[in-house]
Amino acid sequence: MNELEVFKQLLSLESSQSEKSEKKDDTDLYKQLLLKKIFENDNEEDTYYDENDLIERANLYLNKNIFKVGDKVKWKPKLKNRKYPKYDQIAIIIEVLDKPVYDEEKTNSGSPYFKEPLDIRLAILDNQGDFEIYYYDSNRFQKLHDQ
Repeated sequence: MNELEVFKQLLSLESSQSEKSEKKDDTDLYKQLLLKKIFENDNEEDTYYDENDLIERANLYLNKNIFKVGDKVKWKPKLKNRKYPKYDQIAIIIEVLDKPVYDEEKTNSGSPYFKEPLDIRLAILDNQGDFEIYYYDSNRFQKLHDQ
């Protein structure tokens, strides 16, 4: 059962519960079981795991570059974690921060952005051709070879 089906069933239970208040306990129990089903989807079969791929990505991430303002960069292979820039899109270093900043809104340690060290600012052109500047983790970027 997928999440949409579970959600539809929960909605139908809500409407039927208002009609039949005597079945409230059964309905609540059924809701709990449906919600449990949603969160049980952490099966090993559904989880991508390749130890060699993990090691490769960790090594790429840990291989630090020294950047300076004006460097042209792009994502390191397999380390993109933001919408922009696109994988092969060029970005230009606008600023290299002495101390990283952290997104204060990311307060959940379960988020991949929690305490992510944003230590460079990159200029890009978005899909509409607008000039945008964003903060990024420099460990995820590499210099272009043609500099």
